Amino acid sequence: MIKGPSVTKTGLDKNNFTQKKTMAQGFMVMALITASTTQLKLVLYEGIHDRISLFEFVMFLLVCSILVQILVGILLFIKSRYNIEDPEHHKHAEMANNWVTGLVMIVVILNVFISAFIMLDGSKPVKPPSDSPPVCVCNCPTCDAPVNLCC
Repeated sequence: MIKGPSVTKTGLDKNNFTQKKTMAQGFMVMALITASTTQLKLVLYEGIHDRISLFEFVMFLLVCSILVQILVGILLFIKSRYNIEDPEHHKHAEMANNWVTGLVMIVVILNVFISAFIMLDGSKPVKPPSDSPPVCVCNCPTCDAPVNLCC
């Protein structure tokens, strides 16, 4: 159920505010994972056609980035389960918050390197994928009209 404002008669409901902030961070992580998978798709497609130098290195960085992003998402879920108004949860919530902050910094650094090393080699043409079998055009021996034949 969606709650109203985080303000009660006694003031700001810190736990509700923190949970909403953590949820917003989770949505940002989901958007970042989506962008990373799009980059992965590009690198895989262009790498197959040998148009990316350092293909293996970029793939390694992308996979590491996506794995760390998934770990951040899991930590954000764990962090959202803590009640910051409960003194017993303070230590664990702070530790989870510190880990999330450090891992997000690692993701940022990985993504900077990924962006720096994705260089397409424009001198190599890309052949579009062909779903249909190759067709040979030959001339009919009797009437000399073009005829499509499978090779």
